[in-house]
Amino acid sequence: MGPSSILSIFEGAKSFYIPPHSSYHVDLNPAKLDAEIDKWCMDFLNLHDLTDHKTQFAIQSKLGKLAGLAYQAISSERLRPMAKFLCWLFLADDFMDNPSVPVSDLKNATLAYKLIFKNDYDQAITLVESKDLLRQMGMLNDVYTDLKGFMNPGHRTRFSKSMIDVLDMFEVESSWLHKKLVPNFEIYNVTAGVIPCMVAIDFLNNFGLEDDVLDHPNIQRLEVIANRHTYLANDMVSFKKEWACDMYLNSVALVGYSSNCGLHEAMEKVAQMVQDLEKEFADIKQKVLSNKDLNKGNVMGYVQGLEYFMAGNIGSLRDIMGWDGFHQLRNMVPWSSSLLLLALEAGA
Repeated sequence: MGPSSILSIFEGAKSFYIPPHSSYHVDLNPAKLDAEIDKWCMDFLNLHDLTDHKTQFAIQSKLGKLAGLAYQAISSERLRPMAKFLCWLFLADDFMDNPSVPVSDLKNATLAYKLIFKNDYDQAITLVESKDLLRQMGMLNDVYTDLKGFMNPGHRTRFSKSMIDVLDMFEVESSWLHKKLVPNFEIYNVTAGVIPCMVAIDFLNNFGLEDDVLDHPNIQRLEVIANRHTYLANDMVSFKKEWACDMYLNSVALVGYSSNCGLHEAMEKVAQMVQDLEKEFADIKQKVLSNKDLNKGNVMGYVQGLEYFMAGNIGSLRDIMGWDGFHQLRNMVPWSSSLLLLALEAGA
């Protein structure tokens, strides 16, 4: 992935420009979408106290804008429910990472979420009693119902399976936190991520890719790379805040622990991982381009969608941190990700 191509990706993510080949158009102002998602989230969770943790989360995370940056050239009809899904996903992750929540409640919540992805909302709500959790169940059912309208049966199978895998990961991480266990980074590397967000690229764009294409090892690997690139970049940005709150399930902290090195060196190691992932992505992309049996239909549109997602995530992190915070990170890791560097240069 050369500097010019990455710059064009970032510029697209930054400005909401639409790729020339696209048949969709973004018809919703990002600030308007962001405000709409905030209101939806707060109404569902009955949040009226602006100092409440979940309220602050909804406002500060800018999930409406993240959706617009990460999913390029998507109509607002499809972008809205995906932004809402991101909102639910982040809230669910926040709940599952809370060590003060009893293990029994976490297990019931996980099972209830899974039932919703298996289209059994009525059974799901019998498993939880907390009003907050019941609202989150309603939130998920509402948005999943909307998203299913854009899925064919194959999409539903892939999306629900990937989401059930994520919920299993949430439960494993919750167990580590409750038992105060520190996993090896390589083990954490398997449990982290947002693969359902990658799976969604196909049906949000209506690419109509066949199962044999989506299951091809090169496409699967590109999804894994985009997923890891996303959570490693997120962990770099959120590390300082999480470390101050004794949240140790962060790639930087775990690399430091596993490598027996200081946190500054650990940050550099994670930054190198991000850069290596971008190089690997570029190599595999070329393999897809040169494979006549694989490079057909909208497969390169899907690959580009993964690139947009990575770049959009970086752009969103920059907006959340502000330029001062982003420059501090850049100074701390002088040879960091090319996406990160170009994000800084684009906003200088």
